[in-house]
Formats: sequence, C-alpha cells, structure tokens
Amino acid sequence: MLIHERIPREIFETILHLCVGFETPVRDLVTLQLVCRSWHDIVAEASFLWGTITTDEGSKAFHKALQMAKDSLLDVIFIDEGEIEASHFFSLTGDKMNQWRSLSVESSSMAYVLANMRAQWPPNLERLHLNAGYDDPSGEEEIVLFGGTPAVGLKDIRLTWVPINPASLQLSGLKSLHLNGITAVTATEVVQILIDSPSLEILRLNELHGADLPTESTTTKPDLS
Repeated sequence: MLIHERIPREIFETILHLCVGFETPVRDLVTLQLVCRSWHDIVAEASFLWGTITTDEGSKAFHKALQMAKDSLLDVIFIDEGEIEASHFFSLTGDKMNQWRSLSVESSSMAYVLANMRAQWPPNLERLHLNAGYDDPSGEEEIVLFGGTPAVGLKDIRLTWVPINPASLQLSGLKSLHLNGITAVTATEVVQILIDSPSLEILRLNELHGADLPTESTTTKPDLS
C-alpha cells in the first residue's frame, strides 16, 4: 500500500504542503505531481496548496497558481523586480481580495504599487509586510490604505520606509509590530497601538523620526534667585 493510501488524506496534504518552498511554490508543486498519477490528482485537488501567489516565479507560474488556488486563502507576494507589472498583478489578485490572508510587497515605487490597494479592507488579512527599501518617505504624500477602514483581524504588520501612518489603520490586537523609517507616526500613536495590543509578542521600532521625544525640556524653569 502506497503512503498516500496509508494515512488520512488531510494529513498527507499537510505533508505535501511542508514540502513546498515559499520562493518556488509552483515549481515544487509541479514536481510533486510528477511522482505518480495519484499524487498529481491529489495536488491538483488540494487548492490550498496553491495559495502562495508570488511574482518570484514569473508570469506563467503566477497565472497557474491563481487559477489552481480557486477559493482558498491566499498569501500574496509582490516583488517589483520581475516581468509582472504591478497594475496587472493587483488587477488579478485584487479580484480575490476577500481571500487574502497575507500581503507582502517590496518596491521602491511603493506609492504607485499601493495605489492599487486603496479600496476596502481585505476581511481575512492577518499579515501585512510593506518594504520600500531605504528611501526617506518624509517628503511623500501620506498613503491611506484600504480607504481608511480599520484593520480588523490583522495580527502581524511590518512597515519599512513607506509613507503610511499605521495609526490610520486603527490597529489593535497585534501579535507582531515592526516599524522602520516610518516618519508619519507620533510617539502618542505608537503608545496607543501598544495599549490596544495587550497580547503583543514582538516589537521592533527603528528610526521613527516623527515619534522622537524633545531633547530639551519645554517647561519653564523656576527662578531660584
């Protein structure tokens, strides 16, 4: 009896999922399908295995994953280095916004990329990672994501040098918060996020120039003469 016949189908699918790399999910899944006809059919039918939608593997793999994932939750990854344009990528993945479980974007043209995501909040989004490189965003227009809708359900947020004020997302209930080079946020707003996230496990704050405390006291010194 073959291994996939000796254990429950759900467990076997989980094992297959663990064999899929995050950078080359489609290639790994297609390789698994070559083992035998049974494995081919199991992989094809387990739509959640195809839920990593990334630009890393090129246009053909992107379209295949999007088709095979069907109604499963999606981990959406856009890296602005390949052959897939942001407008095309988010036009297709945006049609499935209700299925987004995580969104990760790396782009030096973050304002252009995020222009495609200023509608409603994805109701199942748990993780949001946005990285614009190392360009100071202080002179750029502040971006309001998803129409300013509260980020209900978000557990993990990582913002790196993007012109976004995390306070505009009305964050609460976070497990992980990473802010690097975010100039739009104030110390008061950061403290409020922490108060509203009592179960926070990971916190990293770096170069939050808007949150700097004054270096000199602004209170009037008493006259002791």
